[in-house]
Amino acid sequence: MNDKKLQIIQAAIKLFGDRDYHTTSVQDIVSLAGVSKGAFYLHFHSKEELLIAVFSYYMDGQSIYLKEIQSNSSLTPREKIINAIQFQCQVIMGDQDFLSMHMKGIAFMNNTVKEMMIDHSMQTVRWMEQQILELYGPEIAVHSFDCANLLNGMLKEYFFYFIVYAHPINSQQLAEYLMNRMDDIAYGIMNKPTSPILYATLICPEQSQAITKETWLQKAHSVKDWIEANTDSTKSTETMVQSMDAIIQEALKEQPNQIIIKGMYNYLISLANGNPGIIEKLTLLFEGQK
Repeated sequence: MNDKKLQIIQAAIKLFGDRDYHTTSVQDIVSLAGVSKGAFYLHFHSKEELLIAVFSYYMDGQSIYLKEIQSNSSLTPREKIINAIQFQCQVIMGDQDFLSMHMKGIAFMNNTVKEMMIDHSMQTVRWMEQQILELYGPEIAVHSFDCANLLNGMLKEYFFYFIVYAHPINSQQLAEYLMNRMDDIAYGIMNKPTSPILYATLICPEQSQAITKETWLQKAHSVKDWIEANTDSTKSTETMVQSMDAIIQEALKEQPNQIIIKGMYNYLISLANGNPGIIEKLTLLFEGQK
């Protein structure tokens, strides 16, 4: 991004935070930025386009940082989540102008920005879900989306106390505290099996298509283990487990045959013989595969 465009964005953030979006004029922005109106319209067609660019500036910065963390092989999944939490604290608590602007609800005055915010929030949750899967393993797979949303929700509550009550927060202490609570939640779920509440395939089916093969295989192993642990040792159960093994082997191939996978899914549903627990888990697993 060139210097003038960044100057305009930073001036807009300052003015939108001090005043608001509607009472801030393009002239106000260029005067604070120290550029001409011509320079403004060289980069932005309208004030609305500038507003979109402001939020893109912040969201793109966060997305780039998460990708950098993800690709850092020297970090453990736990360290990646801690770094991500600390970075979010820096973004939210480190820029009072953006925070002030955000508190005024400006993002929800524009449908494009609102959709961008929702999409970005979901991408962040899915990123957290991936780290949670890597940290706790296949046993947490069915509950990984719940866990990611619980972690994200806890973080937002602490931001609330910082924003509304100006309660001081140490980002490193908060990140480590939240990860300890995540341990409590994850191990509690694995030690006391329960049904998940949220399913990524139902809430964001268009994003579930992008799930990595590794993550899907983790979920498939988890479902296979659940079938073995929660059904009677019958010939039907043995056949279902063998069928899951066959599906996993097919999915491991460079170009899996979706016809085979779909056929095996239908066969598994017939073997479930109306068992709602098995049918639910199979349906959720194969939602993006059928």
